[in-house]
Amino acid sequence: MTEQQRPVRYVVRREMMTDDELREGGWDLDEARRDPHPNMWTVHAYAVARSGQERPVAHFELHSKGFEFGYGGSGPAELARCLLIDWFGLHDAAARDPKHAGVPVDYEAFKRHFIAPVSQDEREFSIDATAIQAWVDEQPEGA
Repeated sequence: MTEQQRPVRYVVRREMMTDDELREGGWDLDEARRDPHPNMWTVHAYAVARSGQERPVAHFELHSKGFEFGYGGSGPAELARCLLIDWFGLHDAAARDPKHAGVPVDYEAFKRHFIAPVSQDEREFSIDATAIQAWVDEQPEGA
């Protein structure tokens, strides 16, 4: 992915599950709308273009069924790995082999730096492209 095509930032939000996610989780949609349950929230990530338009970051499952943040577990690792797949434009490779980590840097280190330190109480946070590029530039080759 060229620098011009890369997002200017990534936004990560704790949001109400989509209807499809609710159905997959076995929730009754009418009941969910009447009486939302805390477990009906999930984490979504978005790439933000220079125009301000957001697009969802694809989830290529390896560690977890979903994204998370605020600790060092599998959900945050999944988020870190998928953000880096998007950053490097590796969607096709990840889609062909979803069980392969598929990124040229240590996504666990990315998780520790950007994802794990965020408070679990946050509803939204963002990671700026300049911070990601600076971090990537500091990584050892072949990490």
